Amino acid sequence: MNGRKGQVRGVNDVPPPRRLLLLSIQHVLLMFMSLGLPIIFASQINASPDVTTSVISFSMLAAGIGSILQSLRLRFIGSGYLCPSVCGPSYFSLSLSAAWVGGIPLMRGMIIIADGFSTALAGFMGGMAVDTSSSNIGLAGSTKVLSRWIATVAGIIFCLLAFFPRFTAVISQMPKPVLGASFIFAGCFMIITGFREMFNEEWEPRRTFVVGIALFMGLSTAFLPELYARAPHFIQSFFTDPLPTATIIAVVMNQIVNLDSVFKRKR
Repeated sequence: MNGRKGQVRGVNDVPPPRRLLLLSIQHVLLMFMSLGLPIIFASQINASPDVTTSVISFSMLAAGIGSILQSLRLRFIGSGYLCPSVCGPSYFSLSLSAAWVGGIPLMRGMIIIADGFSTALAGFMGGMAVDTSSSNIGLAGSTKVLSRWIATVAGIIFCLLAFFPRFTAVISQMPKPVLGASFIFAGCFMIITGFREMFNEEWEPRRTFVVGIALFMGLSTAFLPELYARAPHFIQSFFTDPLPTATIIAVVMNQIVNLDSVFKRKR
């Protein structure tokens, strides 16, 4: 479908080369915002400039490869949609804790089990864990161009830029006010995209129950972390950060409250 005049370009359509490149660069610029996480991570472990540059480069490479794999829709891997990968905040606290305890080598091992092939690749190389970007999905909704080939080109550009040490060195010197502003901008897309997904369908009491408990438990890890001080260490590992905690609880609760629907389908 044509991407002009308010019409949505389909996920399998290929935009004209010039428009494809411009749209891909637009997504790459948004992906750059996630590089603030590796910069903050490196500063927290007092990493040298060389280590900081390496973490950024490997994170970019893993994110680029993840974006390409997601867009290609291979037989056993990839969604086939426009959902680029970026350095995800979900694993930041775990990565930082691992690095504080055992340095970069332990952080690599922690990330390997986190989130699929691209995250495992990031772990092997020593980059930050990556995840699909809700900010880029929000951008796709704004431009009304959903072609998955945009993610392919954006991933290629991201991978190529990872091989320019001077470029990543400049990125590593990003001022903290700029980092803060970029996180606010990206967070706005993430929050609003989440709300739009939640309220896209008719609301029901079950969803209120699932979302309410997940948000309550997730926020409690930030405002009342002492609640879990006496819990077993295995349990504490699930209550270290609001985002992963809320996500895990929402997934589990959704399965529990919908058990009756599963049994009805089997009958």
